[in-house]
Amino acid sequence: EEVPPQMPVFIFLPAVTYEGDLRIEKRTCRLIGAEGESGETIFNGTIRVSAAMPEKQHFELIRFSGDGPGVEAHSRVMLSECTFSNMKTGLTVCEEAYIDPHRCLFENCETGLLYDCPHSPYNVIFELDRCEFRGNRVGIHLRAFDNVRSVACVGCTFAGNGADILNETDVPVDTST
Repeated sequence: EEVPPQMPVFIFLPAVTYEGDLRIEKRTCRLIGAEGESGETIFNGTIRVSAAMPEKQHFELIRFSGDGPGVEAHSRVMLSECTFSNMKTGLTVCEEAYIDPHRCLFENCETGLLYDCPHSPYNVIFELDRCEFRGNRVGIHLRAFDNVRSVACVGCTFAGNGADILNETDVPVDTST
């Protein structure tokens, strides 16, 4: 059955490895991966999100590995319990994007999370919720932020990174929470 483009589509993914890239451009999607005894859902390519929809894209329980980035966000994306491992860049946030990561793991990447949003329309406090950054060359790289008041790493942990946070902006970062 076909649904209107503004209506979110829920896609439950099996425990398999997907090769190649995926573009999400004209629809709001919720991709929900598998985990547990059956295995896990793995993407070895890049998911590029540029859908200008009022709802966020939502990715849950997905492992991203490969050359990377795992996700290249050009619009609003929520990530829950995703893993980014062994990549050049795990998650790239660019242009006017906004992301909302919860309980994500960034491990053994050159850069776990890269922010390069010189034209962000969001006047917000950007919050990372209980994310882990382990064994990366750089855990979080803040290259450019416009209109963001601060970054709060709520319950985040950093271990074994070359640099936990590389901040090239004047945006204050709070890691005390």
